[in-house]
Amino acid sequence: MSKKLNILVFKFALALGGGERFNFVIGKEFKKKDVFIKFYSNFKPFLKRMRSIGVSTRKIYWGQEVGARRYLPQYFFLLPLNLIRFFCILLFNKKRARDNIVIFQSLNEKIFATSLARFLGYKVFWVEHLSVQPWLVKSFFKKSYVRKSDRVNKIIVISETIKKELIESLGISAGKIEVVYSGVDLNEFHILDPKTIENEKKKYGFFKGSKIIGFVGRLEEEKGLDILINAFYQLSRRFDHLYLLLVGDGLERSRLEAQAARLGLEKKVLFSGYKENVPLFFNLIDVFVLPSIIRESFGIVLTESMACGKVVVASNLGGIPEIINNGVDGFLFRPGDEKELASILSRVLSDEKLAQDIEAKALIRIKKYFSVDVTIKKLMEIFSK
Repeated sequence: MSKKLNILVFKFALALGGGERFNFVIGKEFKKKDVFIKFYSNFKPFLKRMRSIGVSTRKIYWGQEVGARRYLPQYFFLLPLNLIRFFCILLFNKKRARDNIVIFQSLNEKIFATSLARFLGYKVFWVEHLSVQPWLVKSFFKKSYVRKSDRVNKIIVISETIKKELIESLGISAGKIEVVYSGVDLNEFHILDPKTIENEKKKYGFFKGSKIIGFVGRLEEEKGLDILINAFYQLSRRFDHLYLLLVGDGLERSRLEAQAARLGLEKKVLFSGYKENVPLFFNLIDVFVLPSIIRESFGIVLTESMACGKVVVASNLGGIPEIINNGVDGFLFRPGDEKELASILSRVLSDEKLAQDIEAKALIRIKKYFSVDVTIKKLMEIFSK
């Protein structure tokens, strides 16, 4: 690489999810490599987390993402101010002795700031964390997106599934798109010693021989958690000391709590809210389940739990099959099929040798394809071209 990198990243956020974790990874790792990287965001918790790892940040607000038509008036109202604001940010952050790169992740700045960044001499990269169906395909800015994409250096997507959608639904050239999986920091997500795990289980009040099925994420309808609770109900009648631990929060929490109570599972289905120490949570459980029913562009929680040595069971949709080889290093089930989910979980919980074999192969797969080192190496190659 002829020059060192100067990277500006814009990240509109409303919560700390998979897309935000992707940004934490690149922020932390690029900082180690003498890359100057600075993040602009509207979301204080995101910026606070970035600052905690020593990454430069700045809070700005450039309007709600215009994937929804109701935000179009706001977009056009703020447009003159945003053009001036982004021009100043890009101009004053440009460094002569480095390759200047800007990363845009929400639709707003992709549309109004891509040409501006190119005019000022930046390499421009877009990142797509989510499926483009149906929101972008039906967007007011669909044609603008396609037209502006000709000016970017690359569109970085987190799964082959999203790449296929961009090609088939929007007609984006395959050569314009690069797949870069969200890497797992193996220094953060790893297997803890048994004594630590047992001590933490005692804090929750679990018996020594307890088996724990876990989920972490937003408690939203698209995650299919009612399916998981119904499957757990079937299992709870066959296995003693079996628990379901749900980490996260969301609009569906009260409804899911009512469902658990209706099934008599108040003491078996535990809602813990958000937890800071996610790696510890993965170590506490025996099986991780991602029962999504609508979409799942990638599923970084799967790679994180696999890195912590856990069996993963997930819906066969979106980018999930790119992570899991069914029956080899994890299990897939038909979205919404609670009977199939219960059957797979029963098999895993009953066969310790099978579980250990799956866990070992999953860890090998993570190290080979989904580690931070693999992600950063691929990004460095893309940015240097």
